[in-house]
Amino acid sequence: MNAQGQDNAGLLENFAGRSLHDIAVIGKQLTAAFYDRRSFYSYWNGCSTGGRQGLMMAQRYPDDFDGISAAAPAINRDRFIPAALWITSRISDRRRIRPRFDPGHSEAVRGSQRHPPLQLPFERAELDGVMHAHGDALDFCRTVSDERWTSLSPAATIEPGERTGTYRIATDGLIVGEDGSSRVSAEDHAVALLDEIEQPRHIDEHFTVGY
Repeated sequence: MNAQGQDNAGLLENFAGRSLHDIAVIGKQLTAAFYDRRSFYSYWNGCSTGGRQGLMMAQRYPDDFDGISAAAPAINRDRFIPAALWITSRISDRRRIRPRFDPGHSEAVRGSQRHPPLQLPFERAELDGVMHAHGDALDFCRTVSDERWTSLSPAATIEPGERTGTYRIATDGLIVGEDGSSRVSAEDHAVALLDEIEQPRHIDEHFTVGY
């Protein structure tokens, strides 16, 4: 709101995307002034709000960056925010154990022709809004034809653990081990992400990792 109690359109526009373009332009100018040469490459890396900002940059200012990593974009806020607040409320009110399920794998809850929805140890309704928002973001990426993108999802359970450097990859559905569990350590999930960056094998597609 501005001083007159009205919507501050300029501030909203800055938050939505214009300030990001300004940062990119000014950042390149500062780099050139400090190092006495322009930067060779420029990348955007963001998650949640940063992921939403990355999508905005790709749509409105595609020439600002040579590559964009837009992880877990917080879009569809009319559903995303109420869903997030509902989860917090339910956990606080009932003192439930914090779930280790990562909402990055939209197919786990939405299901597919090959894989039924995952049976979660807590109420599905509490995550449906968040999960569908992630699924909508992936659906949008699949409509993009003038930019390259990659979507990475973890296993159903992701938590700190051992970095083994060994994992399996799939492009359709959760990866399930011989014991019937779907899991990956946060460390190996990070290794998989870096491996994909260094040797891209899933351009314009979604993939997942697990043991």
